[in-house]
Parts: sequence; structure tokens; C-alpha cells
Amino acid sequence: MPRESEGPPPDRQEVTASSSYSNATPVVKFLKCKNVLSEKETGAIRRLVTTPNALFRPLQDVIKDAEALVPGVKAEVVLGIMSFHAVKRIRQTRIPASKLENMADAWSKGESTFMQLAKDLDMPPCSIVRKLLSKVTNSTFSPKDVTMVLRQPSIIVDEELRSQVEECVKTDWIMSPRADYLREGKGLEAEWLLQRKLQNLGARFLEEGQLRERGHARTPDIMLQVPLFFGSSGKRVPINWIDSKSLFCDYGHARQMLEQLAGYVNRFGRGLVIFWGGYNVAAVKTFPPEVSVSSGLQEGDVVVLKHSDFDLTRTQLEASVVPTPSSAPSTRVHTPA
Repeated sequence: MPRESEGPPPDRQEVTASSSYSNATPVVKFLKCKNVLSEKETGAIRRLVTTPNALFRPLQDVIKDAEALVPGVKAEVVLGIMSFHAVKRIRQTRIPASKLENMADAWSKGESTFMQLAKDLDMPPCSIVRKLLSKVTNSTFSPKDVTMVLRQPSIIVDEELRSQVEECVKTDWIMSPRADYLREGKGLEAEWLLQRKLQNLGARFLEEGQLRERGHARTPDIMLQVPLFFGSSGKRVPINWIDSKSLFCDYGHARQMLEQLAGYVNRFGRGLVIFWGGYNVAAVKTFPPEVSVSSGLQEGDVVVLKHSDFDLTRTQLEASVVPTPSSAPSTRVHTPA
């Protein structure tokens, strides 16, 4: 386990910034809020949501307990940490074929239900439906077929089976169609919000779809055609790209992203990752030093250079870049010809 950091996260207050460049206009303020947690706070919630059968408690009760541990913590942070560990458990749990047969047999004899089997394995109920539906109905269901059944349990003819599937869908906040819709919607909303804010700022950029049309693979969500300056007053650095994530970033997500972020830095230079769901301060410190991190964009801390501001010299721009190790890729700095 990573060592817990002592005390509250250093960036829990609102940062009010004024531009450190006389010719640049600050147009965005970066608001640090209760979705930015220390390792100690994240660990407390992590332990809460991974206790046996925490998945089956009413979600509002889990959130209430989390708020008692970390006052003011956002509900999406709690659900994000719970989701990550539930999915991790599903991936790590291998149920032998013989055990699946025994589970299906117990269901068919009325000795157990999908919900009870899910509680026995401490796994999301909809994941158990996916594993057992073909066996308990003596039919062949593809993953796509099972998804359709979960989305529309009313198409099930057998009353008992339909009732149990409906209960699983209603109870499951991790693997149900409702949870899938929420995750997809949050991701699309975050990307739309980011693009709208950049458009309002007058920033010049290409979004991911446009980059792929041009033959680029594995690109960030936003490629800035003219760099922005990001950071608090006196600590601004130029960024060339922005990636938008709707999740809460803990160590697991951070490890998964390291290779991707290193690739972006190698190809495009410095950049910014926005975790709209928040992040564990200790976890994001494992990112390359050329990657800045934010939990959202409010009014204050991003500077857009206008055409009239291009009297900044290369020396001034390079002076704003945090020094990187000699082994790290150099930062690309765009200046007018």
C-alpha cells in the first residue's frame, strides 16, 4: 500500500490568480474543492467502500458514512472509488465452470437468487446475471443479448426470472445499464464542457475526432494550436494539449494512464489532464513532471494569449517552463514566426 501523506491536501483552498505576464489576460480560475483528496482521505473512503457487501448497502447510506469520514466529499468521488474496486474484483475473480454449474443449479431449485449469489461472492448483481442467464434458461445468450435483457427486463416471459433481473438492475450502481448510461453521459458532458469553455476563451484547438481524421492515433481530447498558460500566478507553464477524464483518479487509474501520458509528452510536449471527478493528490504525483493536473476549470487560472500579446519573447516563454530532467523529452514551445 502506498504510504499515506500527512495532513490535508495542500490544494484544498480556492486559488485566486492574477496573470504573471503583463500582456496576457487571465480568463479562467482553477477551483480546488472536495473532490481533491489526500491519500489519507482517499484511503478512508477506499476502506469504507471495500468492506464486505458494501455494494449492497443503500448508496445514500454509504455516501453519508463517507461524508462523516471526509466532510464535504462529493458523492461522485465515493461512487467512483467504489466502482473502480468493484470492477477490479470482477476482473480478478475467476469462477470455475463447476462452481457456475452449482450456482445455476441452486438457482433453478429455488435454493438461491441472483441477489443472494451476488452477495455470497461480493460482486455486482448484474455481473452475476451475465454469468448465469444462459445456464438458468438453458439458452444461448451472447453478451449483447444479455445487455438487452438487462436494459429491458420486461421482455422476459418467466415472472420469477424477470422479477429477479429487475431487482438486480435496480440495486446495482456499478454494472447496470443505468450505471453505464451515467458514465457515458458524464464523459460526453465533460468533453462538451471543455470544448465550450475553450471556445468561449477564444482558444484555437483541434478535438480528438479531427486529429484522427488527419491520421493521428491515440491522441488527447484537445490539441492546442496555440499554447495556453496553466497554473497559479508565478508558476504558469505552457500546455500544448488537454485530456479530459470524468472519473476520480486514484492509484489504479494513475498506473493505467502512465504509458499513455508518457506517449503524449514524447509526441506533443507539456499538457494538462482534467479529472472532473477529482483525484488523489498522492496518486497524480506519479505522473511525468510535464503533465499538469486539474479537477475542473472555473474562472481564474488559464491564460490565453491574443495576437496582440505576441511580443512575448522566446526567453520569457521558456522561463515559464518548469525544468525537466535531461532524460525527459523537451517541452515544445510555440512562438510566432
